[in-house]
Amino acid sequence: APPRGPLPDLIFFRDDNLATGAMLALADAGIRAPRDVRLVSWANRNYGPASVAQLSRMEMDIDAIGETLARCVIDYLRTGSFPQDVVVGPEWVEGKSP
Repeated sequence: APPRGPLPDLIFFRDDNLATGAMLALADAGIRAPRDVRLVSWANRNYGPASVAQLSRMEMDIDAIGETLARCVIDYLRTGSFPQDVVVGPEWVEGKSP
């Protein structure tokens, strides 16, 4: 095998398909995830993961975000002020990749 330089601790991908392809390519090169390098993807809840090996990922619950936004708009229409301290964002899901 050709010599290789140091590996990153983690590689972040924009979706599960890219992360899964990278996992296969790394495995072909003798690099094991997550032992040698961790792979993390961005996934929308209910749409991923696409890999047999459950990757660690950031998920957005788009239904919950829509419901929160709708409640905020309704509150604004009722009260004339936008609700404060409303937080929506991704959730970390720890994977179980081999």
